[in-house]
Formats: sequence, C-alpha cells, structure tokens
Amino acid sequence: GKLFADEQAAAAAAETGEAVDAAADSTETDAEGEEELPPGAKQHQAETHVAAGSKKHNAESHKPKPKSPTWNPVSSHLRSTADLTGKCFGFPTANFNHANNVAAKYPNDPTHFVEREEDAIDFKLATLDGEKVVLSDLLKEKPVLLLYGMYTCPAFQGYYSSKKTTSHMSKFDEYALVEKYADSVNFVHLYTTEPHPKKPDKNFDTGMIVEFPWSTIRNPKQWTDRKFAAEMIKDDLHPAELLLIDNLGGPTMLDHGVEEPPYNPVWCSYGPGARQAFLIARSGRMYDVQAWFHASTMAGAIEELLLLESGLVNTTDLEDFRQRRTDEHAVVESDVSSLIQEALMVAADGLGEAVGDTEQYERDSRGADAEVSKARVILDEYTSKFVDQIYEAKGLVSPNAETNTYSTSQLETKFVEEDNTPPPASAVISLSAAAPVVGLAAAFIVVGAVVRRWRQSQPDSYHSVSGEDADEI
Repeated sequence: GKLFADEQAAAAAAETGEAVDAAADSTETDAEGEEELPPGAKQHQAETHVAAGSKKHNAESHKPKPKSPTWNPVSSHLRSTADLTGKCFGFPTANFNHANNVAAKYPNDPTHFVEREEDAIDFKLATLDGEKVVLSDLLKEKPVLLLYGMYTCPAFQGYYSSKKTTSHMSKFDEYALVEKYADSVNFVHLYTTEPHPKKPDKNFDTGMIVEFPWSTIRNPKQWTDRKFAAEMIKDDLHPAELLLIDNLGGPTMLDHGVEEPPYNPVWCSYGPGARQAFLIARSGRMYDVQAWFHASTMAGAIEELLLLESGLVNTTDLEDFRQRRTDEHAVVESDVSSLIQEALMVAADGLGEAVGDTEQYERDSRGADAEVSKARVILDEYTSKFVDQIYEAKGLVSPNAETNTYSTSQLETKFVEEDNTPPPASAVISLSAAAPVVGLAAAFIVVGAVVRRWRQSQPDSYHSVSGEDADEI
C-alpha cells in the first residue's frame, strides 16, 4: 500500500512538472509572437490579469474584493486620438443652412456625443502662440474642464446675465470658476465654430441668419482666421486658463503617429454647441457634461470629483448629492434653453439689438472685477453649503476658523491688488499645516465667506449688474 501511494505521488509530481514546463513554453511562444503594445495597453493587460487572479484568490478565501480606484488611474479610460472625427456638417467646405444644422440632424440642440461616465477622447490642439497641448498630458497633472466659448456667443458675453440671474454662464462666471479651482483643475477654453456669425453666414443651431450685438465677424474657414477671432476674447479669460483653437486646416498635428482630423476634431467628436462644458477625471472618464455651462453646479461637480480622487469618498457616498446637483442643473438648463430659444426667434426676425451695439455689455477693468467678484460670491455660497453637507453625511470634520490656519500674506496680497487696503484682522483664518489637501480646499470656502463679508462692507467695491447690492440679488 505504501509503495502504491509513493508511485501515485511520483506520478502526480511528474504531471505537475510537465504542466509547469508546458505553461512556460506557452508563455515564451506567446511572448515571441505577441505584437508590441503601447504602454497604456500593457498596463491595462497587466491590471486585468492581476484583477482576475485577485478575484480567484478572494473567492477561495471568502475575503471581500477591494474597491478599485474608479477615478484615480491616469488616462486609463482615455480613448485614442484615432477616435476623433472631423468635418461634421461638411464644414468648412459646406455651409450651414435650413437642412444642414444641429436641430435638423439631432434630437437635442446643443448635443453632445460623449456622455457622463463614458471615456473621453484624447486630442492635441494649438494655443495662440502655436504651442501644442495634449489632453492626456494635462490629465497627468489634474482633472480637466473643457469649455466652449466664442466671440459671437451671447451666452459667453453675458447677454443672459441680467435676463436670467441664475444663468451663471458668462465669461465672468467662467473667470470666477477658474480663479477658485485653478490649483486643482486644468481649464481648457476651446475656440471653435462661431454660433452667430455675421451674415450671410448662418447659425449652426438653426441654419438661419441669427445675429446678436457681437455678430461682427464671419465664420472662419481657415485656421489663421479662427486664431484672429480667438484673440478677441483672450483678455476675457483667466491667465491660468488654456485657450486652444479647434483645428481648422491649421498646423499638422500628430499624436502617436496618427494625424488628427483637420477640421473641428473636438467640436465634431465631443458635440456641436456654443457653450458646452465637459469635466474629465484624471482617469480619462467623463465625470460631468453640461450642454449649457453653469458655473455653480459645475463647481459642485468639481468638488465631488476632487473628493473622489482624494480617496476620502466613493461614488456610493456621493450618489445622492450628485443626483441632487444634476437635478438642479436640469432645472436651470431648461429655463436657460427656453430663454435662449426666445432670444433666437427675436434675433432671427431682425427685432433684436443691433449688430455692434455692445456698449451696455462692455465693462472697464473695475466693472469686470465687480462682475467676477459677484460670480465668485455665488460660487462660494453654493459650494460651502454643498461641501459641508457632504462632509457631514460622511462624518468628516469640516474645516473651520477655530481649528485651521490660512496664510495672511495671500489675503493681504489680494486686497492690496484690488483696493490698496490691507484686510481687517478679522479676515485672518488659521489652517493646520498638517491638514489634508481636501481640507485645505474646503478651507478656501471659509476664507471666501470672510472675504465676501469684508468686500460687502466696502462702499463701491461690490455691485451687481443692475447696481443693486449683492445681498439683494
């Protein structure tokens, strides 16, 4: 009996050795015949094999599978530039008309082709100076907010600000948003197809001639002409924001050996619109999409994403907050869309404001600063409540003036730049040097509230568009 058992054991050992040798031979054969993959694909394959092995181990040991970092791996979900498409609507060879426009071809206007939680598409575009910027490179540093805005766009210029005070979609709202989050997010302002060009060019939404006060230029059909148009808004943007020109037969741009479409690759791939916004996580996954940019609810989305990427919360923790914010934006977007449709009909009938009559919308540097300050107050008020509720629900300690410190020199610099007046002693807030990054970000909200109260105590330093005090808006 013992001899029989020993023979069985020897046979089993031999079979095991043969299996190991066969596996090794198979691995060597596969390695020799395997096509060389880009680093991202190799990493993805490795992660897939590791995940499969972990799953088997956990099933056997009955241990719960650890959560995967959904929003953390850099560019793991970003699609290649090969997925970009261009020359939609046949532009610039073809023109927009009654049968060739967004409303005629798609059920939604504006429309987006990349939805929330889908993979974004990599791109490479040029700045005004010709510097080439790659989305995947930006995502290595921070999340990215991609935002449309052209000179002839009334939403960008602030046309709807006084008509709908909750619109929060103007260049001043954009400036305030960049100012608030520039340290945490890369902001990319895309200059692409003009929505309301000078006649005889037509609006891409309706295929009709729809002119507003800024309809003083025609729709560029060459890269150099679009560059000229983009230069008209460069001073309206925050210095930390990247102004990129959607390609229009301009400089040849290569990425991974693939030539990108020469005509509107981003506009055609992400979605045709005038004032769309796309918040892209570092993973390359789309965290939020807005057909009409709304600064306040986008600030809420940014706060959520930063918390997710910090690892302090997961998607389940934020589910209710995200849904509530999405519902809030849907209401605002519906109201704004109705307002815009009315304005389009009035302008199409030739009953709107005269082309070139932009005086009432123009602001000197002091007026522009006041508009940005007003927008910043709205952002701070919205996000302070939003973040406090998230912290409370998660059981985290929300930063406050008693337990945190904040550098007084930064506050002093800001006040000196604006009014040459030092901040009051009550404006000094402390923040522990050992506080986490997310805690620091939340502390900025508290600082904003103190700064707001101080600003409002200063005569002539803070007024709304209509001249009313901010508290009355």
